[in-house]
Formats: sequence, structure tokens, C-alpha cells
Amino acid sequence: MHTASALSRNLKRPWLKDLELIGNRELSLSNQDKVENALSALSAVLKKPS
Repeated sequence: MHTASALSRNLKRPWLKDLELIGNRELSLSNQDKVENALSALSAVLKKPS
């Protein structure tokens, strides 16, 4: 499972800190599936050729 925190460390992008905060809040609300879907979508976007 990729967490926002792991993505933040791997990509070293400041804007991911916001994602990490959002992700942590969502996880605390037991919406893990929603977080996983959002991270999957983000990963797909980041992997797209520009």
C-alpha cells in the first residue's frame, strides 16, 4: 500500500505535503478506500508522458 507519506518521501515534491495532510485526515475518518483511489489516480497522472 502506498501512503501519501511514502509518495511525499519518494517524489520530494512540496505540494505532496498537502496531499499527505488530506490523506491522513481521510484515513482517520476510515475512508481508506477513498484515499487509495485518489492515490491511484494521482499515480496514473504522474506516470503519463507530458
